[in-house]
Amino acid sequence: MSFRIIKVSVLTFLFILTGSLCATAEESNQNYPERLKRKDSFLGIHFDFHAGHDCKEVGKNVTPEMIERIIDQVHPDYIQCDCKGHPGISSYPTKVGNPAPGFVRDQLKIWREVTARRGVALYMHYSGVWDNEAIKHHPEWARIDGKLTVNLVNTGGAHENDKIFVIDEIPPVGPLSVTIRSKEKPERVYLESGGIDISYDYSEGIIKLTVPRVEIHEIIVVY
Repeated sequence: MSFRIIKVSVLTFLFILTGSLCATAEESNQNYPERLKRKDSFLGIHFDFHAGHDCKEVGKNVTPEMIERIIDQVHPDYIQCDCKGHPGISSYPTKVGNPAPGFVRDQLKIWREVTARRGVALYMHYSGVWDNEAIKHHPEWARIDGKLTVNLVNTGGAHENDKIFVIDEIPPVGPLSVTIRSKEKPERVYLESGGIDISYDYSEGIIKLTVPRVEIHEIIVVY
């Protein structure tokens, strides 16, 4: 298995669980049920999406009726929907940042309206430090103290099987052949976990190396 890193990702990855979405002016005029704060909640649902450039019908399957059914069947204290995943593409219409190429409905607005009406707190999944689209336009953002970093994430397991709802184990992958563009020959290449040096070949602006194994997440540091 090999990776071709055309633009490098940022220093580390982070899921930012934002606070409950601020009430709109319209919502503030409604007598909606009180919603639990995150610290007082027990059961929540997280919907992951990570929209990309191939997402041209965002919101097509999101309807108020669908969300009503989810709430009726699960009775969650809160729901966390998608806002922006690691690719850096926003999954709702916005003039700020990089929205998906196409929308059928504003899915974020629908989640907000239904959860507010039903008294269910709404949070957003926002990948705040790992943003491939931002790095494509601003590669210098991927550097801290002269270090270039590459995130490797193991997405193995039965993710494609829609009949499996809980994945008990993600098998490790490796060895992985990784190619990274760099204008200069690095002084050192190592794995962030444990600070283990990796041998590499450098020629004509290309770094080639092999990562022996990735359990869940690994970071290559080029210095």
